[in-house]
Amino acid sequence: MKTRNIQHLPVFLATRAEVVAMVQKAVIGDDFGLLYLVVKGEDGKAGLIFRDDFDLTPDAVKIWDLHCIKSYAYGEELSIYEK
Repeated sequence: MKTRNIQHLPVFLATRAEVVAMVQKAVIGDDFGLLYLVVKGEDGKAGLIFRDDFDLTPDAVKIWDLHCIKSYAYGEELSIYEK
């Protein structure tokens, strides 16, 4: 899937079958793999979802727990260069 197709996908909570957020952007790591998604929740706050916490389909992003959406209040909180 192309990165540009990920933007604006709905994020579904699988346990309740409801949309809980929309994808704002996809962040790619040094290995050119998908690192995490930046999403905007129903409350208007930004959050991030790490790659291991979601399934990506052509039509939606599926998560199983709302707690996998982490705070993104200060923007780029994650630096792959600090590893």
